[in-house]
Amino acid sequence: MLKILQMTFAVGTLLFVIVDMVNAKVDFQTPMILFLGLTLLIMGVRVFQQKQKLIGGILMGASLFSILVSIQGFVFN
Repeated sequence: MLKILQMTFAVGTLLFVIVDMVNAKVDFQTPMILFLGLTLLIMGVRVFQQKQKLIGGILMGASLFSILVSIQGFVFN
């Protein structure tokens, strides 16, 4: 289940990156950061379940920061 979610969010992030590179008129940076944060969160949970607590914690911390930045982007833009 987590692997499917990780692949879904990774593909979503990739699509936002491609659309943002092709079409410079539309700003997709905020949802792209949100999908990246969700991808990192799922990766952190999967690594944490494999008993690698340090790397899982770092990934979850990075995902929390990315999600907070994207929420700030949604609120202030």
